[in-house]
Amino acid sequence: MSFRRVAGVVWALALTFCAVAIAAALPKAHTQYFYIKHGAFSITLTSSSSSKQIIAGKPMGASAVLVVCPKTSTGAVNELQLGFSGAKLKQSHGHYGFGVTYTEHSADMVTITPVFGHITHVRASASVTGTVKNSKLIQGTVSVTATGCSLPKSTYKAAHS
Repeated sequence: MSFRRVAGVVWALALTFCAVAIAAALPKAHTQYFYIKHGAFSITLTSSSSSKQIIAGKPMGASAVLVVCPKTSTGAVNELQLGFSGAKLKQSHGHYGFGVTYTEHSADMVTITPVFGHITHVRASASVTGTVKNSKLIQGTVSVTATGCSLPKSTYKAAHS
């Protein structure tokens, strides 16, 4: 084999390995990614069968955001439970990611104490971004605004559960 032919084969193999190494990661199909910051919020994101979409969900569904609200003047503790609008993953800067802002007109405000289970419905707006860092981790930000319960822009690292 000539030197040029060997050099060509080596060069082709090197390019193949580089292309594989820099390929953008996707989440695993049909997989839930979860993050909780105790006393503040949690986020659940579920990938679709194609792995290029985060599935929409009603509160406490496939994908959702939960915010622990500040105590009220009566000492009650509430949780705001929002669904998720869903998002298509798009490739940018070598990673798949998404960014959505949505309004839920009937988010659940659930009283935890003093009487568990009392539910009222409130209008809530959320903004969620995410970047797939690898097949086991989605990292991003979330913020929520609702009457009596808001979450300033906060970071999360949702891991494969």
